[in-house]
Amino acid sequence: VAFFEQNSSGALVSRLTNDSDQMQNVLNRAPETLVTNLLRCVIYLVMMAQAHPQLTFVSVLPLPFAFWLARKTGKVVGRFGVMQNDALARVNAVASEALANAKAVQLAGAEATEVKEYSTAIGRYLDVIKQTLFKETSLRFVSSLVNDACTDVPLMLLACWLIARGELSVGQFYTYRTLLLTYRRGFRELAELFTGVSRAKAVSQRYFELTDREPLVRSQSNAKHLEASSVRVEVELRGVSFRYPGQDVWALKDVSIRARPGEVVALVGSSGAGKSTVLRLLARLADPDEGTVLLSGVDLREIDLGDLRRCLAVVDQDPALFDRTVRENIAYGLPETSEGEVGSDERIRRAAKASRAADFVEALPAGYEERLGERGSRLSGGQRQRLAIARAMARDAPLVLMDEPTSALDGESEEAVAESISALAAQGRTVVVAAHRLGTVARADRLLVLEGGMIVEEGTRKELLARPESRYRAVVEPSLSSD
Repeated sequence: VAFFEQNSSGALVSRLTNDSDQMQNVLNRAPETLVTNLLRCVIYLVMMAQAHPQLTFVSVLPLPFAFWLARKTGKVVGRFGVMQNDALARVNAVASEALANAKAVQLAGAEATEVKEYSTAIGRYLDVIKQTLFKETSLRFVSSLVNDACTDVPLMLLACWLIARGELSVGQFYTYRTLLLTYRRGFRELAELFTGVSRAKAVSQRYFELTDREPLVRSQSNAKHLEASSVRVEVELRGVSFRYPGQDVWALKDVSIRARPGEVVALVGSSGAGKSTVLRLLARLADPDEGTVLLSGVDLREIDLGDLRRCLAVVDQDPALFDRTVRENIAYGLPETSEGEVGSDERIRRAAKASRAADFVEALPAGYEERLGERGSRLSGGQRQRLAIARAMARDAPLVLMDEPTSALDGESEEAVAESISALAAQGRTVVVAAHRLGTVARADRLLVLEGGMIVEEGTRKELLARPESRYRAVVEPSLSSD
């Protein structure tokens, strides 16, 4: 996850598409060009040698230098090809970001800013293209000039000397010259192919760096397997410290937490206190720098990652929806049924009803078959939140992680979802919630108050309110929304 947070999606897509297109273009024409022109060079070289060995020797004498120039050209073009693709990736990243945030751009009246940003990226891209063309053209011109000077001048002098001595006729020379020109055409095409392959090689290194990249979080070869349907889980952070890549400040410092089956544990505290980071580690989107995260006493790093994720149901504070139907969004990640469908209709409708999403879904023109647009753009913030909750409820997972699950809901919907969360716990599920809403906090079995990446208090809401020096009563409770 950290990799995708540090790299623009537009740039990554550009690298996957443009880099692969360039490699494909070279590979499509390389076999035919290589075989055709290699045969042409060999056949015509033999014919030239048979026509006149001395002239042939002079003609092929500059070949080592010509190969060196072709290699030099290939390296330069390869380096500039990478720069060109990077510049194009930036263009795509700017365009992708502007389109994804079109509403924010319009509301801020920042169209001119985005046009300027895009124009700057395009300008940089065109500058790199100009540099590439200039370098490539210059090297090819020098290559042709030097090749002609090293070959044609000695060849003409030798031919004139041989003609003067009567050892070569003008007709024989023109016949040889015709063979030489055909030979050179094959050699030039091979040199151009070599340049293209050099560029594709430079690009392919970046492409395979991306596709062959090993994620920091992955399953071990001897990982343990779990069955979500038969697991009641207890999760624990034991002496965990964590900081984000490139950051000096600890996001969590020596944190120990335990959540048991049938329990709703609420993480409360100000923004940046570490609530979302705890959920991040519980979902194993990252591994702690110090300490251990345990699932029923087993280190998460020892559990198969796919099995772990199937044991999870997650509601993020920024709901991730796709440009697919309501049904497909709720059923996302569920195993296929015997009929080949992902999730049964009954299961999907039950989850939608529990999350208070059923009413607005059934009011849509196509109901559960209505497409939602990119990132669920056709829905309101609250509707997107309810569908995300419905997706989590449809999974029937033993461990439920929720990050501000009711932040975009009205009071009535919040109360209904809070009841559903309590019902999940009553079924034996372990529920950990990062909460900013009083309704969610009030129903929790236990509150953990985080401050500066550390747990400063723990207890039920009633216990924390009763403590004279309670940080929760003095700071956190007044900041909770009760709407």
